[in-house]
Amino acid sequence: MDASRKRARTGSTSADDRLSALPDALIHTIMSFLKAHQVVQTCVLAKRWRHLWRSVPNLDIDLPEFNSKMDEHDWAAIKARYEKFVDFADFLMFHRHQHGTLLDTFRLHVDATHQARPADAARWVRRGLQCSPRVLHIHSSLREGYDHKAEMPLELRCGPPGSCRLTKLQLLDLSLKSSFAEQISSVCDVLQELELRSCSIWFTIFTSPSLKNLIIDRCRAPYSELTITAPQLASLHLNLEASYDSVVLLNEMVSLVKASIHNWIKYRGNVAHDNHCKLLSSLSNVTSLELLGFPIRLVPDEEAVKFPTFKNLTTLLLDDCELGEKFQLLQHFMQNSPDLERLILKCCQLVFLAIRLLLDVDFLLPLCKGCVFNCNRWSAGFSISASMDASRKKARTGSTSAEDRLSALPDALVHTIMSFLKAHQVVQTSVLAKRWRHLWRSVPNLDIDLPEFNRKIMDWDLVRPGYEKFADFTDYLLFHRHQDGSLLDTFRLHLSCAYQARPGDAGRWVRRGLKCSPRVLHVQYHHSHGAAEVPLELGSGPSSSCRLTKLHLLGLSLDFSFAEQILSVCHVLVELEIRKCSIYFQKITSPSLKNLTMDGSHAGYVGFGDPLNQLIITAPHLVYLHLNLETRDHILVLVNEMSSLVKASMRVQISHPQEVSCQFEILRGLFNVTSLELLGFSMMVPDKKPIKTFKNLTTLLLDECDLGDKFQLLRHLLQNSPNLVRLVVKFCQFAEGSKRWKGKARSKKKSSQRQDVVDFNCSKLRYTDIVYKSGDNVRQLVNILLDISDHLPENVITLTKVDTTVYPSDDSESE
Repeated sequence: MDASRKRARTGSTSADDRLSALPDALIHTIMSFLKAHQVVQTCVLAKRWRHLWRSVPNLDIDLPEFNSKMDEHDWAAIKARYEKFVDFADFLMFHRHQHGTLLDTFRLHVDATHQARPADAARWVRRGLQCSPRVLHIHSSLREGYDHKAEMPLELRCGPPGSCRLTKLQLLDLSLKSSFAEQISSVCDVLQELELRSCSIWFTIFTSPSLKNLIIDRCRAPYSELTITAPQLASLHLNLEASYDSVVLLNEMVSLVKASIHNWIKYRGNVAHDNHCKLLSSLSNVTSLELLGFPIRLVPDEEAVKFPTFKNLTTLLLDDCELGEKFQLLQHFMQNSPDLERLILKCCQLVFLAIRLLLDVDFLLPLCKGCVFNCNRWSAGFSISASMDASRKKARTGSTSAEDRLSALPDALVHTIMSFLKAHQVVQTSVLAKRWRHLWRSVPNLDIDLPEFNRKIMDWDLVRPGYEKFADFTDYLLFHRHQDGSLLDTFRLHLSCAYQARPGDAGRWVRRGLKCSPRVLHVQYHHSHGAAEVPLELGSGPSSSCRLTKLHLLGLSLDFSFAEQILSVCHVLVELEIRKCSIYFQKITSPSLKNLTMDGSHAGYVGFGDPLNQLIITAPHLVYLHLNLETRDHILVLVNEMSSLVKASMRVQISHPQEVSCQFEILRGLFNVTSLELLGFSMMVPDKKPIKTFKNLTTLLLDECDLGDKFQLLRHLLQNSPNLVRLVVKFCQFAEGSKRWKGKARSKKKSSQRQDVVDFNCSKLRYTDIVYKSGDNVRQLVNILLDISDHLPENVITLTKVDTTVYPSDDSESE
């Protein structure tokens, strides 16, 4: 090999073997970008490369990449391929250690999809650490049971004391025991950067005298206390998944400069506030601080614990924090940050009132009750970029180049094009042309779709990071949309628990979307366990600012507060559509509503043991009503008199046959309709409470109704519909073999028993359609309708038989 190197340097290498002329440093740099199995494969490129893979400074062993061409459903092939991978990794680490060269970076990625075993992974990490790497990165997606991270023994102590060269350690998706924290303190003497992501932390004390950067992101901490001691720490990112009473203590953080803390405490009690304050007290030396999701009050008013003073703080970011009606959180920081230079409020509640507070001293003083803000270096200056307006003017004046034809389109046409796209696609149009850079902020229609956003994610382990990326995108989009100030015409939000969507996030996005005063709001939430409890705040601004005319909801849980908002906030609402929702209110009232659809909704319980025994609908201007309820208990649906109602379609499924009178009560408020569809109604009609006359009814459809052996339902409706023109009886049931109608179809003798049936007040009836399934005996129904036709010579009866296997059927028969 030395001879070949000398020939390469003297220029004696043939012109064709140019790879051998490359210096070792350049070859190693090239190999550092490859996976381990690709590095080994380079040995066939040239004779001089035969053993270079043994001394490459960076080693990246990646099981998913090794098996990237395997069929995920061929388990036998995957198992055989994994055994081949085990042999390769063992062979590689053995020869690497035998060669004796040190490593700069060692990466290992294994997952359960390819049948990796924790013991194998631990062995490779141990052998990799024997090469004393400076950087160690481990990604282990191994599981025990359904959702428990597999424990992989991590032995950082692989040589004599003082031999560990680790300066950077990155761990992803591991279960870390107390022994890990002990090794960080006793073995990793020069460790400067530690990154833990999606790990399970099973230790309570963590100490490192050399650590400078610490990232704990989306890690689960089962214990109630975590103490971190790192006197040299300069940067801290903390995002835990812990219980409400968990406390994090930071000891001796005198060198800490930058900190980013995510609030893990959702509980609002005094214990939670104390824990918040204890954490912030240890951050008093930082110059840059980011707080995400913190509550209104960090310290209860009755407590004597003093809010810490941030004497070095120059930059403060409050992201998705609750400022409160009196801006308590903001007051605490401004009172205790004398050197604050920059304040960023991102996606916070009441953020625009906070801007007014900062700009208007007269508005500030009454809220602060005489508090003095010590912000000597604060500069309350705000600038608004006019780049979008300038680009629009440039497009109108015709100064756009001939090649940039997109910029010549008018805004109205561009917005129309964008309205057919999903929200993330709309934002992506900002790269099409310079003028399009900010047009996404003013598009009139916004369609935020989680399944579409993450439709390419097939790996379950990537679903959660994909949702977090979606959440960041949505927060960013709605923040800039509201900041731009333009109104929305349509706002759509589509979420699904299959992509780990959270109802709380949905409520926040709906609230921020409503701040843009849309005319149409569509919220769709697919949940695996019934309806989702998404907090809906339709009154996001003054009561007169709500422009909602159309509201569509799917898969939500709606309580009494929703019905109250429909009455008090939505003054111009015209169309309301509720599908597959759980209804927990007893009445809904809207003076402006014209179209109401409640389809497939469940009427449940009001409270603990309190049945929802009635649903009252009051809408004097309603024109169209579609009601399809699946009730769990006795429910009485009352439709108050609706003089404007023209068309109604009613279906109320009941659980007890004796409660069919509830169906009959619905008909009392429908006396003005011209078209009526009844689905699943029963034969029983109370004689003591006759229904009103349907004086305007011209079309009547009975679908899957129980007509009874005396056709009670049909008789009552025909007797009270003087202007009926068309009657459709579809897939209805009635008692067969009744003695009253047994006999010939056309009996010459008119018995007195039939007089109460054929004496109908429907002289304008012209068309009667009977649709029945194969095998149904409709002779009795045909007999009674033929008797009616004796008095109505212009009535045409049509019979249609439908094959039950195919609908509509090609074999349908008409008579």
